[in-house]
Amino acid sequence: MNQGISGPPDSHIEQKALHIVFAADQHYLQHFTVACTSLLENNALITGRIFLLHDLGNLNELSSISEFFEEKYSKKIEPIRVPATVFKDYFISIHLSHSTYFRYLIPDLLPEGIERVLFLDSDLIIHGDIGELIALDFKTRDDEYDLFAVDHHFNSEGLEDMELRFGSSFNKYFNAGVILINLRRWRERKISGILCRNTETFMDRLKYHDQDILNYTFNNRWGLLDDIYNYREIARYNDHIKTAKIIHYSGDSKPWHYLNDHPGKYLYWHYLKKTPFKGFVPNDKTFSNKIKRALPKSFKFFLKRIIASLGN
Repeated sequence: MNQGISGPPDSHIEQKALHIVFAADQHYLQHFTVACTSLLENNALITGRIFLLHDLGNLNELSSISEFFEEKYSKKIEPIRVPATVFKDYFISIHLSHSTYFRYLIPDLLPEGIERVLFLDSDLIIHGDIGELIALDFKTRDDEYDLFAVDHHFNSEGLEDMELRFGSSFNKYFNAGVILINLRRWRERKISGILCRNTETFMDRLKYHDQDILNYTFNNRWGLLDDIYNYREIARYNDHIKTAKIIHYSGDSKPWHYLNDHPGKYLYWHYLKKTPFKGFVPNDKTFSNKIKRALPKSFKFFLKRIIASLGN
């Protein structure tokens, strides 16, 4: 694992709490609620203000969710509406919506007095103490980082592909699902405008949406967080999930899908049961899928091989 979080505290930071930003659309309100519940179950004392960037037209469900957090955790969710049309022409695909670009606007939407903030995707859970992020030092020997994030662990082919698409060399590439933002620095550099311009310039070259643009814009300007702060499906073949503090359900298959087999799926359901959505039933929990799930893995593998051979 990377040990990028081992730097000394920033002596200029007096902040005693960690401010949080989530982004969600109508389809992710449940998952935001689960993620935020997991945050407060494990980090209530060090959590400061919680902001939710959204594009909801009907606020009734969000109001109900906000009441839940105030009653159970004495925490207020501060919603910030982003008009749905702002990023309507930006590239999206698969399971993502235009809300993935909302993070571009964080410097302009959050109060000026907040100088650092942790942005979290809504398809994750926080299962450990993340308090040491409060005073993590952005300063480097000659300058300062614009953000901290976890390495996405691209292989050489992935980095070469980035170079071909963007015309710059990359020695690493971060996952944007968990980013500790140097908000003062983003405001000084007027990052919101830069991110939007870069997206429009490279729109036809994007594969990973805003994550590509963030990596291009902050190339060699970000510091490493340890992998425990963004454990993803890429790590399903080892047992590091036991030490993970943030588990990110990246990829198309999610823990709220019946057939999903992420090793940390049970944690999503553990925190779901503490929310108003505890009665949720997956849409894909069908009779045929129950049979698929009950089949031994060896038989599933054998069946796949047969189907593949028939296709040839």
